Amino acid sequence: LISADKTRNLYRVNKNDYDKLMRDSVTANYEKANKNTENSINIAAKHITQRLGISDRVESIAKKAAYITIKDHKENFPNNIRCRLINPAKSNIGKISQQLLQNINETIRTDLDLQQWRSTSDALHWFKNLENKNKLKFIQLDIVDFYPSISKDLFDAAIEFASEITPITAETRHILHNARQSILFHNDTVWKKTTGLFDVTMGSYDGCEVCELVGLYALHKMRTLFPEIDFGLYRDDGLGTLRNTPRTKL
Repeated sequence: LISADKTRNLYRVNKNDYDKLMRDSVTANYEKANKNTENSINIAAKHITQRLGISDRVESIAKKAAYITIKDHKENFPNNIRCRLINPAKSNIGKISQQLLQNINETIRTDLDLQQWRSTSDALHWFKNLENKNKLKFIQLDIVDFYPSISKDLFDAAIEFASEITPITAETRHILHNARQSILFHNDTVWKKTTGLFDVTMGSYDGCEVCELVGLYALHKMRTLFPEIDFGLYRDDGLGTLRNTPRTKL
């Protein structure tokens, strides 16, 4: 039985079909890792916890097998079954990274007054307070595969952007990068992204905060490049308004 991605539906799938869906999902972006990869990540994490004095309260990466959910809300379902790969093998350094990023993100939101909605009610409040809606044009976008599309270069650029607003120490940077060291367990085998160990996994402790940081960086870029758009982000969904904008410019 496989859970749906965004509903409470359950789907019965025979073993061969499930194995194929899992294999296709894993091999699309992952490759088999070196046998020492898991140990290297745990050792690096141990050095961090020792410096922080919390080694007795932090566990190594749990060997939890990856699984999939079915995207039954996508077009052409069930003729074309698309899945979301969930990696529950979390790094506990992510809990430390989560707290650090929460503070960084809150400072950026407050200092730059960027419109990052953190709940549906936030977005509705923005919409209800728009004046003369009949004179507005709306622009909407969706960031496809937001989590996996965040590369190391983009993450580093977002951190550099954040460091211009609030001080980020070398130790903090080291923790944020270590939390991105990710592996996946499938069929008693260790896998890593084809692009390297850097990954923002679905279900990681700080995945939401990483996306918020990158989202704030994107919002800053949007404001700089397109100041005429009143634009905001809710996770991977963007919504903005324009007033008195010529069609050619649109």
